Amino acid sequence: GYMCQANDYNFFDNATQYGFFEGAIYRAMSGLCFGICAYTICEKIKRINPNKNMRCLFTVWEVLLYGLFFLELFKPSGEQAMMGASLLLPIAVGMTFSGKCFTQRLFRFKWMKYCAPLSLYLYLNHRVGIRICEFYFKDCGMLFNLKMAAICTIAFSLLNYVIVYFGKLLLTKKLK
Repeated sequence: GYMCQANDYNFFDNATQYGFFEGAIYRAMSGLCFGICAYTICEKIKRINPNKNMRCLFTVWEVLLYGLFFLELFKPSGEQAMMGASLLLPIAVGMTFSGKCFTQRLFRFKWMKYCAPLSLYLYLNHRVGIRICEFYFKDCGMLFNLKMAAICTIAFSLLNYVIVYFGKLLLTKKLK
């Protein structure tokens, strides 16, 4: 998604130029392609039986790939570099979930199982936070907008969670 907007192409919001497809469709397709690439890389790496040195090398490469991505993400400029760094992210994710790197232990904590439902709510509500900032805070700085978008996203995600929770209770007739 970022790659299409990086140079102010207004890709996602220009429905007239791209027909009935809106930005959400393109973002969803980009997300699917990202997942397919990461899964394919993960499956290829899983077939390897690395020794300890190779696992260390995988871990170093994985951390470097994430580092490059986040370094480019938080730079004030450099959209073209960010586009290239985004292409490296499925490799890092594939390496993480292959189980062949030492960092995979970070994702094996018991409390991590509670993050999966939260990540869906964050994904479903992030655009609401962005839109609120675009409409109400367009004259404010980037850092302020980033903070407000995060706060709005979390608030709407929590609201969504509460609505779904009580909806489930109503459907199962546990709430009278």
